[in-house]
Formats: sequence, structure tokens, C-alpha cells
Amino acid sequence: WYRTRTETDWGPWLNVAVQGRAAIFDGVDARSAENFKLATDAPSTYPGGETVFFVNNSPGWPAVYGTVKSVRGYVGGTAVTQHFYPYNVSAPIKYRQALYGSDTWGEWESLLTSTDAKGFALSNAYVNFGDTDAPMNTDEFIALLTAMGAFTASGHWVVRGGWAYAYNRTITDSGFGHISLAGAVVEVTGNSTFFTVRILTAPQANTPEAGLNANSEFIYVSNGT
Repeated sequence: WYRTRTETDWGPWLNVAVQGRAAIFDGVDARSAENFKLATDAPSTYPGGETVFFVNNSPGWPAVYGTVKSVRGYVGGTAVTQHFYPYNVSAPIKYRQALYGSDTWGEWESLLTSTDAKGFALSNAYVNFGDTDAPMNTDEFIALLTAMGAFTASGHWVVRGGWAYAYNRTITDSGFGHISLAGAVVEVTGNSTFFTVRILTAPQANTPEAGLNANSEFIYVSNGT
């Protein structure tokens, strides 16, 4: 038996019978019922709680066959979140949502996977490079990027150094003066063997040596040798 509750009142108790791996809710097979809902059915027609059903060649859904999972937490409103899981095909999981008060569905969107994310950069508003102002050489800089996950992300990693000299290190072996990472933008493309690292330094730096390279661009390239 089960029942649902609004903000103030409980609904009636309803019978639940389990048949094999399917669940029967008030006479409706909510887990495997074919075409339990049409794609055009309004969000308000979904019951409170979670429903799951299988689509069998019903028009309007993202694929011919698939499983639809819907969540309607507040039965007094029309907000519903819905996912469509394609059956037996390699295709993205789809998602759509109905907002409170509208009783209409938004457009279907695709959920990103780790494979899809390879086309996107992992970015942060700012980070601290090393949490110290200690100087370092290029090898130590690459080791620091490795420890920060720059080469294990999507193949493209972009961050900005925090604007605090005491918490960001300085590269000292460039041959062109010191490179301060405080306030610098660092972009990494590639993996730990084949990569390009681009540094765009801040407009000013904390020491005269680093100040010579303020507002400049430096590029490191590794071709595996």
C-alpha cells in the first residue's frame, strides 16, 4: 500500500501489487506499460512522485523505443522533470522540464557525457598556483599543472591565477626573465606527453624581474621529446 501527500494533506491509501519485476500502481503498470503517456500529454497529467514507463513506437518522443522517467515532487504545481533513455541504441539521454505554473514542456536537450565533454574546456574562475610564492623552473611548473589535473581533464584546461602574490609561484628559467603566475591566465591543450601551454601574464607583477614580463604571452610546446 502507498499514499502521497501534498503540503498539508495525505491522499488515500492505494494498493500496490508486485508482478515479477513490474509494479502495478492502482491498476497501471507504471514501470513497463507501453505508451503510458503520450509525448504531448501535459505535465499536470503526471501523478505526484516518480513514474517510469517504456515507449513503444509512440510519436513525439526522442526515439522510437526508450524508457521515460518523470519526477513531479509538488503535486500542487505543474513542475515536472523528465528524462528519456533510448533503448538499444547509442544515443544521448534526453532531458526536458516543465516549469511551475506553465503546464507546458520545454524543448528536449541532450545530457553531456564524458565523451561529449572532450569538446569543452575545463575552466575555473581562479586558482592558486602552488599556494606559495616560491620560485620554480619549467619542469616544476609542468609537474604542478599535472598535480592540478591539467592533463587529465577534457584535453583543454583553462584557469586564472589568483591575485595574491604570496600564493602563486614564479617561473624563473624562461630565459626571458621571471614569469609571475599571480593573475595570469594559463591554458593547457593536449595530454601529458603532447601539449601546448599558453601563459598570459597579468598587467603587473610583484618583482622587477617578473615585472619585465607583465602583460605578455608565453607558450610552451611538448611534442613528446
